Amino acid sequence: AAVLLRRKALSEIYLLVGVVLLAVASYSLRRESLPDADTHTYEIIIDHIADNGRGRLSGEGRVVGQLCDEEVSRRHLPVGVFADTTLRLTAGSRIVAECRISPYTEGSDNGYVRRMLREGFVGSVWLSEGSIVRCREDSTVITSLRDRGLERISRLGLSADVEAVVAALVVGDKSRLTDGQREAYCRSGASHLLAVSGLHVGFVFLAVSLLLWVLTLLPHGQILRSLSVVAIIWLYAAIVGFTPSVVRAAVMFSLLQLSLLASSSARSLNSLCFAATAMLLWNPYTIYDVGFLLSCLSVVAIVEWGVPAIT
Repeated sequence: AAVLLRRKALSEIYLLVGVVLLAVASYSLRRESLPDADTHTYEIIIDHIADNGRGRLSGEGRVVGQLCDEEVSRRHLPVGVFADTTLRLTAGSRIVAECRISPYTEGSDNGYVRRMLREGFVGSVWLSEGSIVRCREDSTVITSLRDRGLERISRLGLSADVEAVVAALVVGDKSRLTDGQREAYCRSGASHLLAVSGLHVGFVFLAVSLLLWVLTLLPHGQILRSLSVVAIIWLYAAIVGFTPSVVRAAVMFSLLQLSLLASSSARSLNSLCFAATAMLLWNPYTIYDVGFLLSCLSVVAIVEWGVPAIT
């Protein structure tokens, strides 16, 4: 209906209704039945884990399978992960453990619980040496590239503190930052500098575009160059972990590159709205992510007030 009525104001209403219905469908499809409080054998993938300085590891992960009556049922339950410091857990670890999921309760007074619920987490698990049945590292192309990047950084001969900051800035690995460094950046109000954001994607976009200009000399080289730039942008987004600000920038730069290929002008706000809509349809809980909100608002401020003020 929106396409048929695209020249009338009513088309925007149909488009808005369509987006809302897609959002409701996306939210409903992502919701799963909450697990019971009994102990089961779960397969868990660790997304992020770090020493919180309180004698235990804490992070985030996903329950992707549950063993019940000798059959494995596929699940998708985002959970908070807490573990003994004796365990060697890293991002990407795939664990089979006998544990229970302690569900988060709605209306809790705990700020941490409220934040986890807003981001779609259903509960938390506690892992210890005795509960883990099997643990292995998932070796993928992305993890291999991230490890090679960290290895190259370690060969630069930097001091330990500088190497930790560089690793956080380049590949988003904050595990090497000390408590003193984290506290210093927080007190100075510059902790956001340690997060890989759209600015980093912009640097990658410019560098790759300049390095691949030689492809334009080949037949259909402009198409090859554009596809290569888009592919490398998304590869970098995968390496640093698909944070909301990085995904937003990757979508917008991809649209910019495709518009350059089609010799058409790209509207920044339209690209931003498309990126935000696609991200929210993929994961409706992203609306509660502070990084997503700040990233979108900062782009709007730059486009609407920053650029006109400069020009």
